[in-house]
Amino acid sequence: MLLLFLGVTSVQDIKTRRISNWYWLIGGLLGVISRLWSSGLSGAFDWVCGAAGTFFLSLLGYLCGGIGASDVKLLSVAGGFLGEKAIFFLPVHTLLFAGAMSVIYLVRQGRLIDHLRDLARMIPEVLCGSCLLPVSKTRIPLVPCILGAVILWYLKGGGH
Repeated sequence: MLLLFLGVTSVQDIKTRRISNWYWLIGGLLGVISRLWSSGLSGAFDWVCGAAGTFFLSLLGYLCGGIGASDVKLLSVAGGFLGEKAIFFLPVHTLLFAGAMSVIYLVRQGRLIDHLRDLARMIPEVLCGSCLLPVSKTRIPLVPCILGAVILWYLKGGGH
């Protein structure tokens, strides 16, 4: 159910770079209902723990300007489906997929070398604390990256 939900939401994110609040609301309700159905109250509690833990970790990315509010909400929904065992796995691997997607995007645009040079020039200032890395205005769809992290979670046997 989660893979189908994220697949549909990925299409929306790729097309519009926006995610309606209805997506995460429906996904959250489906997650809680499925956990209640399969595991009773303990399953619902596990969903809440996974969603809350993932929410607070993902919130750091939002506060730093790296991800959008809808991305935080969808990561939380996915974290709820996967449970508390995925609290660290999901955000970290989503960001790894996003980094890979960003590199592919820059290569396709022919801008990778320019960005690497800019980054190399900023490293001493960042390490000394006199400069923060700028947040790019280019919006990468994050939901496909969430989907990739969830697929990786299942392939690694994280659900068992």
